Amino acid sequence: MNSTPKNTSKNIVITYAQKIRNVQSEQIDPYIELIEQELIKIYPELKDREDNALNWAYDIINETSNNDVVETLNRIDDIITKERKAQWICDHCGKNTYNDDCEYLFGKNHIGCVLSEDIKNREHSDPDYILDSNLRKITELENELRHTKRQLVNLELKFERLRVDYHHEPTN
Repeated sequence: MNSTPKNTSKNIVITYAQKIRNVQSEQIDPYIELIEQELIKIYPELKDREDNALNWAYDIINETSNNDVVETLNRIDDIITKERKAQWICDHCGKNTYNDDCEYLFGKNHIGCVLSEDIKNREHSDPDYILDSNLRKITELENELRHTKRQLVNLELKFERLRVDYHHEPTN
């Protein structure tokens, strides 16, 4: 006798569960897919990640109010914005360029950093630049040599004066 009401209750649970699955697949899932598509339009990064747009769509439909939905959307926006900002790092100096004006950037790199790197690369590869660089070094060394010669001449003059003064006998 116990088994009949128990079986009847189980059949009722099975029937209700089937109805809910039908409602889910016929009425709810199409809206979840539409929410997912819209989220991917707004945040393409959500497409191929563990916390993908479908997961966020389920979070959204489970919210209890429109304010909660807006909070969830804002949370997604904050997460994606932080990730986007983290990708805007200058390859040369390592500083974040996310908030820099695009007029000062070459891609995600500072124009100044790119130009400095280009100059360094030219120093090592451009024959004319290497010759100019070597000529500048030669000129610097010649100037240093002239200065050293002047110092040497001045030093010799001081020694000569000391020698001349040395030959006098002390006056004690």
